[in-house]
Amino acid sequence: MDAMALLCLASLGILAEGIPAPRSNAWSGQMVVDASGRLMPMQDTVPVIRKVGQAPVPPVPTDWPRQSGPKHQEFDDPALPPEVEREAQISKIMQQPSPRNVNEPRATQAKPPETPGRLTTATDLLILSSGAFLLPAHRGGQKGLNWLSCIFAMQAIICGVYHYCDQHRVGTDLDGPVCSETTYRFWHLADHGMAYFIMLQMAFLILGPEDPTLRRLAPSCGGGSLVAMGTRICPAGVLSIILWLSARSDHAVGSPAFHLVLGGLCCLLFLFGKGSFWLLRPAAAAHTLALPQAWLRLVLCFSSVGLSILLFLGMQTVANDKTKVGMGGYKAYAHSMWHVAAAVLAAGVLELLEWQRLRFLQQDFQGHEFFGKDVRERTRS
Repeated sequence: MDAMALLCLASLGILAEGIPAPRSNAWSGQMVVDASGRLMPMQDTVPVIRKVGQAPVPPVPTDWPRQSGPKHQEFDDPALPPEVEREAQISKIMQQPSPRNVNEPRATQAKPPETPGRLTTATDLLILSSGAFLLPAHRGGQKGLNWLSCIFAMQAIICGVYHYCDQHRVGTDLDGPVCSETTYRFWHLADHGMAYFIMLQMAFLILGPEDPTLRRLAPSCGGGSLVAMGTRICPAGVLSIILWLSARSDHAVGSPAFHLVLGGLCCLLFLFGKGSFWLLRPAAAAHTLALPQAWLRLVLCFSSVGLSILLFLGMQTVANDKTKVGMGGYKAYAHSMWHVAAAVLAAGVLELLEWQRLRFLQQDFQGHEFFGKDVRERTRS
């Protein structure tokens, strides 16, 4: 029993560091019994034990609990294994909040009841005030100006639809039919184009080609169809082409450059229509310049255009309230006032042209031929 105890103590002394073996007994010449039952000196057991152990066991750590980490860090290997790096990236992504979860309400949360949006008083007035252009349409029809009456009625419809689409574009929460961006852009261009076309026709009415008396003056060559060609068909075609090109480009509709282009184009079309009209009637043109009505009408034309520009600039200076889409607040009120002011101005011009000092009469052009029923009857006779 003493031999077996000494063998165990010697083994513990070799395998465990810091615990010295009882060397006094190992070198005292005592005999021990090995596993086969043979007696052998104690000092001969030490090489056997060292041969069995092969290497000393590392000391028992005392810094428990130890922090867990990848094994490559224990050997100072800076390169991460691919799977470890991939897992680290996935864990970072999983720890970040999802944008959908942040912006969108969760399915488990109760959504508040949605109430249909309604237009404000300002935007309601903006749509309803477009009907103000029916006033000059009505006055023009009473005076026999069917062409002007038709285009003013079209302007009232186009303007109303445009402002409706301006408030009911895609992305709004207002009730009612929704207009796509393509539909909105079409009505936006149609509204601006029709406004400039009406201004051009009013200028033709004041200064000659569309006047009921002057347009019946017979040209020295050609027929009466050339009047409609130069004052209606050609300007409408040119404006349509310009607006079509604007729709296909990224040009900002309603910008200052957009208005300058349309304004300059209308001036060129006016010079073309009026010039071609009077060049075909040189004798009547010289006679017209001698009449006081022509100069008073010229003053009326410039005054109307200047007042229209001032009203438009005044409306544009009113800032928008930065609503989500469309106009709102004081901007909508200002634009509604612009509708009413422009319609009243057009109706006032139609009334002034009936004034005796501004009205052209057929008796003022004695000696000149006119198209009309009386001329055809005289030709037949």
